[in-house]
Amino acid sequence: IKKNYQEEYQKAVSLPSGIRAGKNSSAEGVVVFCKTDDYFQLYLSGKDKKIAERNDWKILSLLSCKVDADNKDVFENHDDITEEIREKFEKEANQREFKKENKSVLKKQIINRLKRIKRGQVDSFKREVDLVIQELEDVSLMRKDEKKLRSILRKYGKMPKEIVNEIKENINGKKKEEKPKQEKKYAQTILSSSLKNN
Repeated sequence: IKKNYQEEYQKAVSLPSGIRAGKNSSAEGVVVFCKTDDYFQLYLSGKDKKIAERNDWKILSLLSCKVDADNKDVFENHDDITEEIREKFEKEANQREFKKENKSVLKKQIINRLKRIKRGQVDSFKREVDLVIQELEDVSLMRKDEKKLRSILRKYGKMPKEIVNEIKENINGKKKEEKPKQEKKYAQTILSSSLKNN
């Protein structure tokens, strides 16, 4: 939608918050359009407050109407449903941000490989691997570092000690990664609409 209908998309995301409406539709439920910062999501909830659909195109087809279409009353529990969906969206947005700010996919892959490597090894080697994992979690990796580490992951047939040493050589002395405290995101409901099948 953002790519193919830029003008309409900008109008939608620029709407003031808290718009409520009701309309006739082929489906019943409440459509809720939420935002937080630059993250937006459209939901269709059943009257039981469970999310029934989150595909933009399917939901927009239910919202489509003529400019002079009659506005219908909203469900009695419209606001309760809307708030429930807003809270779910807010939780999802914060989880999404947390994952984005935490370990890269590459770091996770290397850590998983190191954990497998230390299975069945002597305690001294396990401690050495744990230190490498700790150091890896803390360092900031440049693109060239990531390239070298990816090549190590692709190597098979090497002894566990050789793999650990290669990883150590590539992360030793690297700058520590700054980990800013995550700020909680607060969600808004831009629009909500009761859909009535009658």
